[in-house]
Amino acid sequence: MKRSTAAILLCIVFTIVFYHQDLGVNVLIYGVFASLFAVLFLITAKRPSHHLALAVLPFLLATSSAGINGTTVAVFVAFASFAVMGAQITNPRVDPISSVGMGFLNFILSPFRLFTGTARGLQVDSKLQGKIISYVLLPACFVALFSLFYASANPVFEKLLEQINWDFLRADFFWVLFLGALFSVVAFRFYIPPIYFKLLPTSPKEDDEVGTYEPSLLPNTWAVIFFTLSALLLFVISSDFVYRFILHAMPEGLNRSAYLHRGIFSLIVSILLAIGIIAFVFQRKATKLEKISAIFFMVLNLVFIAQNAEKNFLYIAEYGMTMKRLGVFLYLFMTSIGVVLTLILINGRMDLVQLVRFNSYNIVYSLVLFSCFNWPRVITSHNLSHVPAATGQVDLDYLFRFGDVNLDIIQKHVDPSEFAERNQYRIERFKQEYEEAGFLSRTVYDRIVYRNIIEYESHAE
Repeated sequence: MKRSTAAILLCIVFTIVFYHQDLGVNVLIYGVFASLFAVLFLITAKRPSHHLALAVLPFLLATSSAGINGTTVAVFVAFASFAVMGAQITNPRVDPISSVGMGFLNFILSPFRLFTGTARGLQVDSKLQGKIISYVLLPACFVALFSLFYASANPVFEKLLEQINWDFLRADFFWVLFLGALFSVVAFRFYIPPIYFKLLPTSPKEDDEVGTYEPSLLPNTWAVIFFTLSALLLFVISSDFVYRFILHAMPEGLNRSAYLHRGIFSLIVSILLAIGIIAFVFQRKATKLEKISAIFFMVLNLVFIAQNAEKNFLYIAEYGMTMKRLGVFLYLFMTSIGVVLTLILINGRMDLVQLVRFNSYNIVYSLVLFSCFNWPRVITSHNLSHVPAATGQVDLDYLFRFGDVNLDIIQKHVDPSEFAERNQYRIERFKQEYEEAGFLSRTVYDRIVYRNIIEYESHAE
């Protein structure tokens, strides 16, 4: 049985047993069929019998448990063992732990391998069909994927999408079909980065070992994909700009709070996914058009980051500053650095290993720099000096959650009669604990807070 035939059959089985169904015995049924297709393929490939056991048996047992017991652990193990089976089918040198990690990565990065791999497996040699796969189907898949993230990150874009009648597409059916395609990719089109084998200790190559599968794409396919994603992102950015600065209105059913408080996580995931895809593409020598398209896409991502940073500023102005909203700025800062590093990678001045290393430094040093500031005092001073426009009052309960580090600021700016009784007691308790604590138990800000409280009370008397 060919890889492509097995992948197509497995996708069909997935759609039949899971369409409009919850997880149940269908997991077991799917596991049986997937195991059967895997065995047939391995027998056709003349792989040794112990490879059959190592690749298929764990998955069959895990799906049986998931279908019979239905526990969350069993379902998760079945999912992980599916990745192990895909890696073992592709190359038996891959260890189980690495195969699980690469399996999750395959669900994100390699859906297009189903289309290109199917074309190769069925020996499609028509140039027209090859162009349709490379220049239409693949960009459409990426546009659908990124549309989900952009719709979550930008409610204006989501409202515009809701105006389209998708009933004729039977979206739920195609979603299940797409999931089935992902599972087929992981089972029979598993991609193992070549760098993985370079990092392994050198050992004699086994006679039964098969090489990694890497489909061939038509020239500049990735350029078409990046330009298509750029058009999508440009529409997301421009639609937001038009509604805010030209129409001065939100789409029907969307208020200012929903507009401001949406989708930072989806934004970050979409940008990280874009960085990952570009890092994957630029492992090899890229064409000039691919470079231009990737640079344009990354620059638009920088604009998208700035747009969401401005949204976060508006949200703080209307609802006050919090640690979570400051964390959003930190995430956006680290992501923007990642985009800049990716631009350097595209220009050929950095390789994939260096990109990973510098992004690791980016994360560590950004977190270290962020931790150098006393954010509770900054938040307290800001919120007491800038009353949130939406609520018209300061959330004192939130400010008191920071412990003792901001008590002097609250005492100076807020009338004690507005304190809850438990909060009045906290100031007295802090003074007592400070006086009883030893020299080494006091932080610098403990001393500052204590001194300011004493000076304020002396002045009040």
